[in-house]
Amino acid sequence: MGIKPGDICVIINSANGEKGFSVGKKVKVLDTRLMSKADEQYCNNMKEQGIDLPKSPYDIPHSKLGQIWPVAALDGSEFVSEYGGKGSSIDVPECWLAKLDDTDTKIEKSKELEYN
Repeated sequence: MGIKPGDICVIINSANGEKGFSVGKKVKVLDTRLMSKADEQYCNNMKEQGIDLPKSPYDIPHSKLGQIWPVAALDGSEFVSEYGGKGSSIDVPECWLAKLDDTDTKIEKSKELEYN
């Protein structure tokens, strides 16, 4: 598929199947390397102590679903998990994402400008 951070996609499947709350939502794939200052400081302190940190969970593909990506909704709305939890971003397997082509992306960006 070739999905990477910054890509615009649509969610096509979910833990609840094709009728899940997030299916059909247009999302932006987030960078898996972003860390808060606190995370960065913690990692640096651990390295100074000679402690090897595990890889980021995003670096290791899921055993059945493959590459996992953090995503955020383009319209800024919240996601609802299969357990009813809400959040501004979620992790989605790459096989549940359909990358939108440049035409779809340009249309989406122009819509964002209209509403802002």
